Formats: sequence, C-alpha cells, structure tokens
Amino acid sequence: MLAFVCAWLAAATIAIELMREKFWRELKGPADWVLLAPRVWWRWQKRYLLGTPVILAIVGLFAATLDWGL
Repeated sequence: MLAFVCAWLAAATIAIELMREKFWRELKGPADWVLLAPRVWWRWQKRYLLGTPVILAIVGLFAATLDWGL
C-alpha cells in the first residue's frame, strides 16, 4: 500500500514539474519526442527512490509498535 502511494505521489510530482517547466517548448524534432520517455522515466525513478527511506521509516515505526512475543 505504501509503495503504491509513493509511486502515485512520484508520478503526480513529475506531472506538476513537467507542466511548470512547459516541457513541450523544448521538443523540436522526432528525436526529442523519442528521448522524452527515458527522461521522464529517470525523473520518476529518482522521485520514487527518494521516497524509499520514508516508506522504510513508516514500516519500521509500525513494526516497533507490534508485540513480537518476546
């Protein structure tokens, strides 16, 4: 569930960034359109991976509240 939320938030952040930068103005030819997908994918990966520590912290804090039968 947390991974889904992180993925959705990363996608929303990228969409907002692209709209603010008006990315379509930089696309001059077919090569630029083809290279757009890897650039957007790389941005999404960076945003998603930056969320990993937050996900691990939430899971760790939840695990700390459980009674592990010790």
